[in-house]
Amino acid sequence: MLQALDGGGSVRLSKHVVRECFGKKASITSLLFGGYKVKTRSGGSVIVTATEFKKLNGGNDIYEGVARLAKAMSWPPISRSRLADPNSWIS
Repeated sequence: MLQALDGGGSVRLSKHVVRECFGKKASITSLLFGGYKVKTRSGGSVIVTATEFKKLNGGNDIYEGVARLAKAMSWPPISRSRLADPNSWIS
């Protein structure tokens, strides 16, 4: 388990961190200009960079991974309403 999820501070974005947050069954692809594209077995996907989530598409599997990653990175708490709000910090 990641140190930050245990209350030990923030971590840097890496493939290992993304894997810990989205699970072993998620497909994680490194992007050319930084960040990762995450695809789940149920068809959900999200692009993760060091500062934001982009193109969220999916259900609980994506939401839970995004919430765990945001906590690990010490980002502000998020909720389902912030995920759906186009004016929030998630684009």
